[in-house]
Amino acid sequence: MPKDYLSSWKNAKKKFTSVTNIQKKPKEHSGFRSKFEKSGLVPAIKEVMKKEIPENQNITEDDLAPWKAAIKGFTKQSDKYFQVLDREIKSNKAIENGDKKIYYRGLKILITELNAIKAEMQNAHSEGVIRIQSVLQEHQVVLRRVKKVVASLKRARAVVSKIKGDPTMDTFKELIPEIVAQVRIQIIDVNDYLKSHPDAADAQFIRTTSTLVNSWDPWRKQRVRDVGMDSEVPPAIKEFSTLIKQTEQWTKLIDM
Repeated sequence: MPKDYLSSWKNAKKKFTSVTNIQKKPKEHSGFRSKFEKSGLVPAIKEVMKKEIPENQNITEDDLAPWKAAIKGFTKQSDKYFQVLDREIKSNKAIENGDKKIYYRGLKILITELNAIKAEMQNAHSEGVIRIQSVLQEHQVVLRRVKKVVASLKRARAVVSKIKGDPTMDTFKELIPEIVAQVRIQIIDVNDYLKSHPDAADAQFIRTTSTLVNSWDPWRKQRVRDVGMDSEVPPAIKEFSTLIKQTEQWTKLIDM
């Protein structure tokens, strides 16, 4: 949930009403009373709360612009309100000294709370920018690791071609384990990073990465041992080629 700026503002108005409960009401020629009851502040606050991305939610660059625009809208409304408050302070010089101090203290409550809300909104947005930068850096780490997999898959394709040229059990058992170990460990590397940095990629990519680790695992030992004669090499290579293709499709799920 976004921060509840609206409750903070409503509480400030309640404090103002409580503090300024004086017998001789101030004159209203500054327009403050109408602003106090109804202004553009509340809709502006609601808009910020609608656009703000809480810390526990994923954030993208597309979220920042409307969020910033909402804060700008609030700032515009709060600046107008500040002007009204300033005029109200200056226009009530005729209030008796005791009441004047009380009323001034009430107005300062509103000013202080508005400034606090404004600062909190801006801080939240700044933290959002930092979160974006962090996510982008994490995304770059994933990209670099996936690019290593892409390079290894090209070598895997070359291995497949070589085995097809000499489809014997000996060639298969000589070449497959090394390339499998290389690709598998690189995918595990990506998977492990995503476990500790889940914002670095979207949910589909993360799920597919985990599935791929399981798909490559049997090829580490079992599938190689299963090939016991030359006639079993072609179907095994066909299966291995399918796995390579699936992995290539996985690399395309992330923006390179």
